[in-house]
Amino acid sequence: MSWLEIHGHQHQEQLFRRAARKERLASTFLFVGPEGIGKRKFARQLARALFCERHAENELQSCDACPQCLQVSAGSHPDLLELRKPDDKNSLPIKMFAGDEDYGPGLCHDIAIKPAAGGRRIAIIDDADFLSTESANSLLKTLEEPPPRSILILLGTSEQQQLPTILSRCQIVRFQPLPIADLRLILEGMAIGEGTPLDDLVPASSGSVQQALLLHPPEVFAFRTQLLQQLATLNPAGGDFLKLLLGFLGDKDSEAVVKRAKLRFIADLAIEFYGLLLQRTSGLNPSPPDSVTAGALAEATQRWTAPAVQLATMIERTEAMSSQIEMYLNSANLLGPWLADLGNLGHGRTLIPVEF
Repeated sequence: MSWLEIHGHQHQEQLFRRAARKERLASTFLFVGPEGIGKRKFARQLARALFCERHAENELQSCDACPQCLQVSAGSHPDLLELRKPDDKNSLPIKMFAGDEDYGPGLCHDIAIKPAAGGRRIAIIDDADFLSTESANSLLKTLEEPPPRSILILLGTSEQQQLPTILSRCQIVRFQPLPIADLRLILEGMAIGEGTPLDDLVPASSGSVQQALLLHPPEVFAFRTQLLQQLATLNPAGGDFLKLLLGFLGDKDSEAVVKRAKLRFIADLAIEFYGLLLQRTSGLNPSPPDSVTAGALAEATQRWTAPAVQLATMIERTEAMSSQIEMYLNSANLLGPWLADLGNLGHGRTLIPVEF
């Protein structure tokens, strides 16, 4: 893989190239942007370019053929450390950073070891949204005083999801959703097979490969249409819609990681929809990404009579629901109150303050 295979993030690539040429590459980064847009792929290509034997570091280029490049591609480079949240955990465990008898020394120790082959050590910490306070605290000294010739890259979805102590110690690099043309090119190259046609799939996927793959089965794309139409009624709990949501998630034996991904999909779609509706009711004229969203937005705009601040609260309430996904074992207990609150807010009622 080379930079030519990194789609939609040429601006970020040029930022790193300029820093490398000037030998001013920072040691700690926080990459933020929606899931499924290529942040992890970008981080690995950056590591490959820095490790490459056939190019100087300040060129920030990879040959994709030397042992260093091939080891990064295979996930076996001794100086590249990669962490992500275990599927059965609600957060990144502190033992990943501080170590314990079973896990080993931990990242804070490993990143300081003398490089074995690449001339530097690089750590990619995925799922930074799920750093617990304890895990973040164990990482702070390493972020504040990185070992010589080391780089730490944290991957998250937004600055709002990060602890202030993490934000203050990282250089933030913001990534945007993939342009439609780039997303289509990626999906065509993946040969994903029969399913929702690309002409429908690409505009509906919010610039995310991950969301496109989730929407690819026609039944999931149909569910998206139903969800948007229900949100447009401003009475999302009506018609026993909760049952439809629970059916989409699957039965109690469904894989937890899949169920959580679907819950985040529901939350993200609602946040996007209410954000567009807030723009519309504030006098702006946003361009909906696809015809289904456009139709739902038009219907909701006709029905909307509450103050615009209610929409901002609906977005906040949905973000609160999303932040609780990892902790809830019973989806009905998470989604039921959320739907009810959205209905009350959509009709101008004030919620009783509670802790979500």
